[in-house]
Amino acid sequence: MTNKHILIFAPLKVFPVEMANQQDIYFRIKIFLELGYKVTLIEYKENLEETVVEDDVNVIKVAKTNNFKADKDKIINLCKELNPDIFWFEYLKSMKVAREISSSFPKKKIYFRNHNLESAHYYEKALYSIFKDGNLKIILIFFYTYFKIKKMEKEMAKISDQIFFISKLDQNLFEKKYFSNKATYLPFYKKYDFVYRNKNDLNLNIFYFGSNFNNSVNLSGLLFIYNKLIPKLKKEKIKFHILGRNCPQHFKAENLSPTGFIDDIDTFLDKMDISIIPVKIGYGMKIKAYESLKRGFPTIVSKRVHDVFGGEDNKHYLVAEKPEQWIKKIMLLKDNNFRKQLSLGASKFMKDNFNINVIKDALKDL
Repeated sequence: MTNKHILIFAPLKVFPVEMANQQDIYFRIKIFLELGYKVTLIEYKENLEETVVEDDVNVIKVAKTNNFKADKDKIINLCKELNPDIFWFEYLKSMKVAREISSSFPKKKIYFRNHNLESAHYYEKALYSIFKDGNLKIILIFFYTYFKIKKMEKEMAKISDQIFFISKLDQNLFEKKYFSNKATYLPFYKKYDFVYRNKNDLNLNIFYFGSNFNNSVNLSGLLFIYNKLIPKLKKEKIKFHILGRNCPQHFKAENLSPTGFIDDIDTFLDKMDISIIPVKIGYGMKIKAYESLKRGFPTIVSKRVHDVFGGEDNKHYLVAEKPEQWIKKIMLLKDNNFRKQLSLGASKFMKDNFNINVIKDALKDL
């Protein structure tokens, strides 16, 4: 147990906990508290709101303005007053603040939590958007932003004592790009009360967690389902359910249900049989796959998702890339016994690789 004081900077509202990025921060705070750390959270963002704070966390809100010099002075004075042992920064976008902290407190430990490798993630998202509906203005913005992100990542590698990545894929790529030995794997963690219930039903219900379809990565998965899978499976007793905010309603097919956002997700998932994650771009955790596998759902994933998780095809989940492979894997899961087998494999894999003790071991000696 430690009694160190850790000061966490987050460029977003953490409480109440709703989205996956909030969950990642919240559960890590709970683990810090269990390990004996004193935790102070600074939310540095525009449009501050009142929040109900859970657990023994001191939350300080600092309004982000257009005058960074004034913001910086306020933050530095606050840090001098709090005098933490450790500075912890969520997201690369905290780099500007981290730079000032590093300069003002050169002997203090600085850690970063990377929710994805921003340069690689942005590169793939931007290319997807450019090819989809690009113009010269978008291309110019892309190059400017991409090189700005790379510059920030280089600086992060320089000033940090350690950088915790949400996936091994991101960690390995960062080490290769920046020749850094500071990268460490720190998995996402969340517990779920609901677990998959096997149903010997000839009518299969398949769902895709889209989270928010304003995000081009999530939308790419829906487009793949609609254009490549639904037409080929329209004669089968299979229905696709699309979950997520801002779900497009103009996609029409008899075997498609654009369900959108669900309040009571557990009741809805109790009717589902298979999860699919056909996303082929973007870095980070792929929380949509985590949520399915952690609950024990028989799951089919793209090669990119497979690279993030590092499990075994046909044992922990199924891997597909080309449309015909997806069709074949979906048809395999019509076998109820195979669904049971894959569910058991998923549950064991997640229990072994995404458990709270792995995270505690990584954080106990900061």
